[in-house]
Amino acid sequence: MCGQMITRVASRQPIPDEQCKVVDTVRGGALCSADSYYLEVPMQNAFEVLTVSAIKRESADIGTVIMERPEGSGFGTWMPGQFVSLSLQKDDGWTKQHYFTLSNAPGEAVITVTFRHKGEFTDLLETLDTGAKVRVSGPFGSFCSTIAGQRSVVMIAGGMGITPFLSVLRYYCSKPDIFENAVLIWGNNDPDSFFALPELDAYHFWMNFSAVLVSEHPFQPKHLKKHRITTLQFADGLLSAELLKRHADFKGSEVFVCGSQQMQTYVLEQLQMCGVEQQNIHTEQF
Repeated sequence: MCGQMITRVASRQPIPDEQCKVVDTVRGGALCSADSYYLEVPMQNAFEVLTVSAIKRESADIGTVIMERPEGSGFGTWMPGQFVSLSLQKDDGWTKQHYFTLSNAPGEAVITVTFRHKGEFTDLLETLDTGAKVRVSGPFGSFCSTIAGQRSVVMIAGGMGITPFLSVLRYYCSKPDIFENAVLIWGNNDPDSFFALPELDAYHFWMNFSAVLVSEHPFQPKHLKKHRITTLQFADGLLSAELLKRHADFKGSEVFVCGSQQMQTYVLEQLQMCGVEQQNIHTEQF
């Protein structure tokens, strides 16, 4: 092991070296036998320098960085739900690493990360020019590695926790029989934080899929008229047990939850009230 400390990338918590035994390495990561999380280990040449091809604005405070994936890149084999670390060029070298989920479908000629403006690093991402260089290491994680083996899935996202599920949907929409039933329940603080609604609406026509958008601050008519939406459902309030049971059938389903620690604590309590067994719940913390 290199260094005195490794990082539990899936939960962003430091773990001393002596608590982990490396049983496998994956492009700069290692699998800790103690808890089956992928861990970042400092390794020489465990990153690639990619080129920014575009910055896409998703909403007022959300953007997507699109980076070209050169032929032979190691990012050709990642799976939905995995994430990477990014470093940006500075006059004196590279910035500190920051972690982001890959939001596009594996196998494309680009890789994308979608981010919310909430600090100095994401402000820098927004101002990147076409042709800028980004140092990317990964991919890491195994959050959605078992989702393809499930016939019925419920995906519950809080805020930017939507990004791994966007990757899942973008990848598996070309395999419409992969799920017998797939439900997305996406919660946000306010209606303006939702994006990619026409895309989510279209998945209904490609697979047995339904989506519910839940806003803590109520939707207004202007929000509902913003897009020509035919299949999405809208609800006000929190991701309560009552709401979850109204929109999802948990019997025989595997549940995937992604969001902040506060969101997950609340949702896990609500899922328990819904009678969902812990063994059927998969989580990823932002």
